Amino acid sequence: MQVRTRCFQSLDYEDLCRVHDAARLQEMKIGGVEKYFIPFKEAPYWYNFFDSEIRIVEVNNEFAGFAAYKPHNLAYFYIDPQFQQRGIGDQLLASVLPNIRRPIRLEVFSANIAAKALYAKHGFKIIKTVKEPWWSDPKSEPVLSDTMELV
Repeated sequence: MQVRTRCFQSLDYEDLCRVHDAARLQEMKIGGVEKYFIPFKEAPYWYNFFDSEIRIVEVNNEFAGFAAYKPHNLAYFYIDPQFQQRGIGDQLLASVLPNIRRPIRLEVFSANIAAKALYAKHGFKIIKTVKEPWWSDPKSEPVLSDTMELV
């Protein structure tokens, strides 16, 4: 298995949307908020997404995931579900962390054990847990999420 990371290119857009949608829906199911899922192309955050640095991971030249980050914040980190649990996320995370200024913060659903284990493996620690309604529906059932930080 050949794994490599590289910078995002405009030709990656459709693959990025595909992976985002598959992994985001998976993540939202874990958090219990899948009914609020919005495809990337319709999401209210897509317009400023590209203000981030974006790193791609490929497996045997196939788009397998991406990370988007800004100073002090790992904003998006998604691995295509078909490539999960194979060390690919580990390699992508290891490639982007040196490029992000410390302290680095990220948000993750408290129920997302696999993601939290990956972040903890790289030194992140939970610094805060909040229980609040889903951001797009203030009347929704509260969701537990953790803020993790790497100093």
